[in-house]
Amino acid sequence: MKQIFVVGRVGQNAEVTYTPNGIAVAKFSIAVDNGKDKDGNRKPATWLKANIWRERAEKLAPYILKGGIVAVSGDVDARAWTDKNSGEARCQMEINVNQFTFGGGKTDSGDEAPAQAAATPKAQDRASQPIDDTDIPF
Repeated sequence: MKQIFVVGRVGQNAEVTYTPNGIAVAKFSIAVDNGKDKDGNRKPATWLKANIWRERAEKLAPYILKGGIVAVSGDVDARAWTDKNSGEARCQMEINVNQFTFGGGKTDSGDEAPAQAAATPKAQDRASQPIDDTDIPF
């Protein structure tokens, strides 16, 4: 079993489909930044396909939006084939996600990613409340 851990940006909104047995699968792509070359030019991103299965797929898919940052780990599978039109060899890596975390950031629609949006109001509420000295444990 091959495991992989990647952090990147979602390439397209997750799409939920169902297997013939009725099992939900959320499919999306992840672009992993490869930094810059020695001349300072940006290297092309590495693209991976990702799948989240079952109930997690249905619950997470509405929040996996294009442009959002995600961290995933899981079993990786590489598929190789020859393009019918060009005759070129092609390869695609696909992750069956075991662990998933939202990384924050902005999506392409300009909305905050779920993790960031959910955390912001709570922090603001705590900052506006006065501190009672009896709450401090030392």
